[in-house]
Amino acid sequence: MILIEDKTRSVDLNREIQDQLRPGEMSVRLEPVVGDKVTRLHATVPLFADKMVWAPEKAWAQEMIDEVAQVPKGRHDDRADTAAQALIYLRANHLVRLGTEADEEEAERARFRPMREAPYDV
Repeated sequence: MILIEDKTRSVDLNREIQDQLRPGEMSVRLEPVVGDKVTRLHATVPLFADKMVWAPEKAWAQEMIDEVAQVPKGRHDDRADTAAQALIYLRANHLVRLGTEADEEEAERARFRPMREAPYDV
């Protein structure tokens, strides 16, 4: 999936990308942005703290980590903002959840599981 910030030129960019893709190859979504780049990156901190974000041992990944670590004082922040947008999308669409959320969901499911045996003889 390709996520595009729903801003001024996003409709044109979306159309151009759609023209380049083969049918069914990938979907493109215009996503509204809320808050500034720093605020969006802060919203992803729980995912990093819960070790839900993995980075391969590649030079580009280290560059990305360095950029994220330097926000808001670094020279560049576009890749950090891209990562934040992707992580926020995953959270908003329940494609990734924190460990505590998974535990709460499991406890809730357990509360409503049907009993395997009758509680008394019939």
